[in-house]
Amino acid sequence: MRALSYCALIAATQAALYSDETYDKLRRLFGRVSRQAPATSSSVERHYQKVETALNEATRKRLDDLLKDTTTEKCREEVTSTFIDSYKRQISEDWLPFERTGYVSDCPSQRDNAPRAPRLRAEDIRLAYLLVVHETPQQITRLIESLEEGTRHNFIIHVDDKPQSQSTYNYLLNYASTRSHVHVLETGRQSVSWGGFNVVQATLNGLAYALDVLDGKFDWIVTASGYTYPLASNRRIREELARHPSDTEFLEIRPQPNDPMPRAWHQFVECDGKMRRITRLLPPRKIKMYMGSQWMVITRDFAAYATGRESPRQRRSFASQYAPYGRYTMVADENFFTTVLKNSPMCHKHYNQNFLHVQFDQWESDKVEGPAQNKCLQPDPRHCGRSPTTLTLDYMPVLELGGALFARKFDATYDAKILDAIDANRALQDTAGYSEKPRQYFENIRFVREAQNGVELCVSMSNQAERSIYEVSLKPCDRRDASQRFNIGPCSTDGHIELRSGRQALVKPGDHSPSPFCPVAHVEGRRMTCLDLNGESIAPGTRIIGFPCNGRWNQLLALGTGARGQPEQGSVYINVPYPRHPVRHLCIDAPPPTNANPAPSLVVQKCSGAASQLFRVEPVSDSALYERPAAPPRESDYLQGGEEL
Repeated sequence: MRALSYCALIAATQAALYSDETYDKLRRLFGRVSRQAPATSSSVERHYQKVETALNEATRKRLDDLLKDTTTEKCREEVTSTFIDSYKRQISEDWLPFERTGYVSDCPSQRDNAPRAPRLRAEDIRLAYLLVVHETPQQITRLIESLEEGTRHNFIIHVDDKPQSQSTYNYLLNYASTRSHVHVLETGRQSVSWGGFNVVQATLNGLAYALDVLDGKFDWIVTASGYTYPLASNRRIREELARHPSDTEFLEIRPQPNDPMPRAWHQFVECDGKMRRITRLLPPRKIKMYMGSQWMVITRDFAAYATGRESPRQRRSFASQYAPYGRYTMVADENFFTTVLKNSPMCHKHYNQNFLHVQFDQWESDKVEGPAQNKCLQPDPRHCGRSPTTLTLDYMPVLELGGALFARKFDATYDAKILDAIDANRALQDTAGYSEKPRQYFENIRFVREAQNGVELCVSMSNQAERSIYEVSLKPCDRRDASQRFNIGPCSTDGHIELRSGRQALVKPGDHSPSPFCPVAHVEGRRMTCLDLNGESIAPGTRIIGFPCNGRWNQLLALGTGARGQPEQGSVYINVPYPRHPVRHLCIDAPPPTNANPAPSLVVQKCSGAASQLFRVEPVSDSALYERPAAPPRESDYLQGGEEL
């Protein structure tokens, strides 16, 4: 079969600047093949020409796309060779890559009843921080200095191998030369692309360095980026880890296995700063994949297993089997370590938490300014990835209520004030007699929209759910109606709220926040359902729904103060966390009732101070005005915490 004409091959070769070796590969695959058999009939020849024309066009178009933005001959060779191999397999009906590979999990089928490792004393814990970075060297050194306690902890730094990261590498190399506990990897540096395996390889190289060089002078390895920053003091970090057995592996893993759709799972080549989708990839056989966060707190044992230094039963471990497959997958950083842990001998020592708060930005395909093409890796250009958003000072209430030890991402060149505020809070945590500020909490509260036509309307939550989503609407107020009663809080501590019966609430701004931010929950038995944005959408007109409380930004509401640049007094709003988004506040709103729709659903709109956005937030009864429940809910009752799996 002829897929490319000889002339077309020459043109493609010249256009793509193929090497002679690559050209020979293409010629053997697509060039004319002399046939020893008698000449074919003109009818068959016409079919050859038809195939040649069709495949020539499709192949040229696909190769142009694959080789677009390549800058090195090495990348072009790798892409071309993988492309040839994949399509030769399909044309010849050969086995696809990894199709005949069966993986064997090392996770015991039953949990071992042997006692767990003892807990360590907080004052004895030593950590190794593995930082995977590429820019902002001054912020990286600030991160190190915020975490170091003399030379108790070690820091291993992998700097991206791209040319634009060389100045960062030189800066940190010089910085490390004066500190024995700071180590910059000089070999094994990787050029990292968004969604590629090289960030996994960079982490593996750093883990290997920790095992080989630090000589066991640590109890856990904490992986972080250069944009990470601690929220808790060093003492509190050690105290939190001391609450768990010393053999615990801390990773955030989604409980349901990853079963990708056939059209959403592909074989990629990572080179020249970009992931290049070659063809479809079959999911691995006989094991389950898992997705989650790449950032983790792991023991020496799991680090040794993941890097191939520990081989159970004198055979290849699952980690070493899976690495060649994981190298070709998309977003490998969210797939590799989670899948390896769940199939490792340490699988039953997993605690489903990594103590890191991350707020993801909008999906690239949803951004007003258009997507970053390096994050749109699927055949459908509307299906793109996303990255963490940059956290600014107005995000402090979310960080405070989340209870995490670390957060990302911060950018001091964009907003250094949030790092200053965090440092001040961390310093207080280590002072003698420190105790957290009491958090406001209000019980049996209702949200009343001012009377229209003599009828006051109250926010009401349905008691019927579809897929854990409850309808939230406006109905005529009725003090006996339990669906109109909510609990507010625990609230962030920056600022103060004063509720007043029959009048709008008074709000005192804090040092960093225009108002305390609080979850608003409807409590029925042990079920707590919070007001939430449907799908985390920030488009005007998005429905307010009831959803299980999780403490994310879209479930934290504030009351307007009317201060400059802030929503009007009486507004109830959600703060949009994306710093470059033009809309900063979304106010709860609802159209007026009609005969056709007597209980309109609540939505959010851009705050305008319109009457439809003004509410009285007041206690259902005067006797509850200043009462605090004897045992207000703990943060863990509202937020999704870790659990041992």
